[in-house]
Amino acid sequence: MENIVNDWGLSFSDLIFLADQPDDIRLETALQLCHLRRTSRFIEDWSGLAGNVISYVASQTERPADCPKSLFDDRRSRRYRKRVAEHLGFSRPKQTDLTEFETWLLSDVVQRGTSLSEMTDLGCHWFLARKLVSPPEQTVERIVRSVRQRVLDGYLSEVSAQLSASAAFELEASLAGPRGRTGFQRLKRDVGAATLDNVLDAADRLAFIQGLGLPDHALLDIDPTWIKALVRRVEGEAASEMRLHSKEKRTGLLAIYLMSRRSQLIDGLVELLIEVVHRIGTKSKRKVVKRIAADIEKVHGKEQLLVDMATAAVMAPKGIVSDVIFPVAGAAKLKAVIDEHNAKGTLDIRIQTVMRGSYANHYRPMLPSLLSVLNFRSNNKVWRPILDALTLIVRLNEEGRRYAPAALAPDGSIPRKWREIVIDGRGRLNVISYELCVLRVRLETHTDRAKRLVSSITEAA
Repeated sequence: MENIVNDWGLSFSDLIFLADQPDDIRLETALQLCHLRRTSRFIEDWSGLAGNVISYVASQTERPADCPKSLFDDRRSRRYRKRVAEHLGFSRPKQTDLTEFETWLLSDVVQRGTSLSEMTDLGCHWFLARKLVSPPEQTVERIVRSVRQRVLDGYLSEVSAQLSASAAFELEASLAGPRGRTGFQRLKRDVGAATLDNVLDAADRLAFIQGLGLPDHALLDIDPTWIKALVRRVEGEAASEMRLHSKEKRTGLLAIYLMSRRSQLIDGLVELLIEVVHRIGTKSKRKVVKRIAADIEKVHGKEQLLVDMATAAVMAPKGIVSDVIFPVAGAAKLKAVIDEHNAKGTLDIRIQTVMRGSYANHYRPMLPSLLSVLNFRSNNKVWRPILDALTLIVRLNEEGRRYAPAALAPDGSIPRKWREIVIDGRGRLNVISYELCVLRVRLETHTDRAKRLVSSITEAA
């Protein structure tokens, strides 16, 4: 009720004004008066007016609470609306007012990236603050749409103008051949499951985008809401629809999309890398455990066997092993115990060896592609050993080296249990094993930190 009183209450001067109006339009005039004062607009469709509002205003004017039925464009209605505007001190906007309104939209509203309905409401408040009768809501919305389109067209033209000739050519070629290696449809695809082919494919797409030299700073020239809207628009259009736009618009749209898409590809690529390394470890462990189970027979009753051996030794402390121990625990059984112990003791080494073979023979081709597109950066000292290790891996790959002095490995980059497979008997660093060690231990076991480490590339690049 409080809102109705505030929004639809009539003052003493209002009642005096209404007393001079014909009885049959007094209620209608009162409703238009309250609505204009509140919104700067006149009511065009009476059906949208709540019954309790009509009843409240009717009680103040002492008229029946009947919903008005006059047409908005009726000559008589236009005359009384003019008198209402004069009573409240409102005037019709001139062309200079409309020009000022558009200028205000350009400088203060559209840049925010708010929705069309919000911009329209802000526009009506602009007219209200200046005591101007707002054009119909549809007209205000049309003006807002026009200004929005001018802003977006201008922004896309600016982005397009900042593209190099080669980048513009590549973008046009991507739209012309949407299913090619760098085609529009392929660039929009997700990274897919964690397979070597998908890693190489995602790295290839990322390398293409990075090679375009797109103007990243352009993303800072407009509200992020607009960037998201433009990206959604490109995602929803086919290459044939994109080609219907002007050259400046389509190249600008695609450039904005790819600048945003790059960060998504980086995140997806890191996810693939971590999943691939995890899969190598899981499969290798399963394979080794299966082999161990096939190679040895588990010795049961080892605790009782130890008690029997201890009892025999105490009973004949000076006896010969073959005479005292073997009758209790035969040589074959003791050998089985030794084999089981040795197999368990070398489990980590065997798993690492199988992982190395799987990585070297199948997955290693992904590393150069990954390192060429992922630029790891961080100001956190905790990450320094990993960053130094990755830098060393890049250098050793560029030099084509299989072995390197172990002293080159940064301190803390090789865990103790990996040293036996990473550093050979001659004190050399096995490059392939070192790569696997860094990927497996330093990235895969710190998944969340690795994602944050690479997610900063877009801002830092």
